[in-house]
Amino acid sequence: MGLRRYELTDEEWELIAHHLRDSLTLSEAQQVRVAELQHDNKRLYRAYLLKEELGDILHRRQPNVVRELLSKWCSWASRSRLDAFVRTAKTIRDHMDGIVVYVRHRITNGLVEGLNNKARLLTRRAYGFHSAKAVIALIELCCSGLELHPGHHELA
Repeated sequence: MGLRRYELTDEEWELIAHHLRDSLTLSEAQQVRVAELQHDNKRLYRAYLLKEELGDILHRRQPNVVRELLSKWCSWASRSRLDAFVRTAKTIRDHMDGIVVYVRHRITNGLVEGLNNKARLLTRRAYGFHSAKAVIALIELCCSGLELHPGHHELA
């Protein structure tokens, strides 16, 4: 077969995903193809399995179950010898409590981070303003959601 690790077609990815979901419904030819893909692209197949498993874990709603499954996933990822997943496992271990809180409440700080980023951009844009009051007014105007539609005035 000789495919390099990034040369899987969409059809082959779907075949792998189908195999992971329900290997009992694969035809004999499909089972042979999945076995070939597993053999020819071991690192890629392992990365795909790790990615799918992590996604499945994070969709769960029971914090204690997620903590246990994430610990097992981190052990698996650390042994995978795939640098990106080893680093990801370390990051997950370092932030396990925050991840479990997300699983419990499904709330992120993305909105606040976005507003902070916008405020930093506006502060940079306001370079040269003579007072902090003017910068604060600009941030409030741009982040308030207020839409201004000035009328068109003809110059005389």
